[in-house]
Amino acid sequence: MLLLSLGLAADQVRISGRVESTVPGPIRVELLQVEERSSAQLLVAYELLEEPGPFVLIVTDVSGTVHLRAAADPDGDGVGPDDPQTLHPPFILEGDPIGGLTLTLVLPGEVP
Repeated sequence: MLLLSLGLAADQVRISGRVESTVPGPIRVELLQVEERSSAQLLVAYELLEEPGPFVLIVTDVSGTVHLRAAADPDGDGVGPDDPQTLHPPFILEGDPIGGLTLTLVLPGEVP
């Protein structure tokens, strides 16, 4: 019932939150689904933000264990191990909206 009140179809889920970063510029927020039979993570949705701030992902027909990943590419050479990024701890997506998430980008070796 709540999904319909948000203007979403019954099989869609809204995931929202905010990306925080001290590095200006574009940030890619990705929803990765964990494959049950392997350690692979499949990209199922993403949003490209022009700068740190709020994000919203609307996904269809996704359930099970997922991760949120956010990464910046300040040098414009592709996201690599030296770029600011974060991987949110895994959570179970079961159809209910998820909101209020905060993703804080950090450089490798930093503690958020």
